Amino acid sequence: MNRYETSTPRALVGLAAIGMTALTIGLAIGVPVTYGSARSAAPTEVAIIPSRIDVIAVREQSVATRAGTEAPVKRAGEQG
Repeated sequence: MNRYETSTPRALVGLAAIGMTALTIGLAIGVPVTYGSARSAAPTEVAIIPSRIDVIAVREQSVATRAGTEAPVKRAGEQG
């Protein structure tokens, strides 16, 4: 019977991939957070002139119709 032998290079490649992923995430997130917070400026207050915006709109008048809502008239002798 043949025995299954684990491949050491495959396991090492998997561990290397996990290590490189952790390093990439650490560099992509950790470094900008560390250096970005010390150099960021305080929020600047801005005055908007004019401080009020008027919106003027014109809308056409439309009439709502109720077409087809009436019941049909039954004539004498009809069933239905």
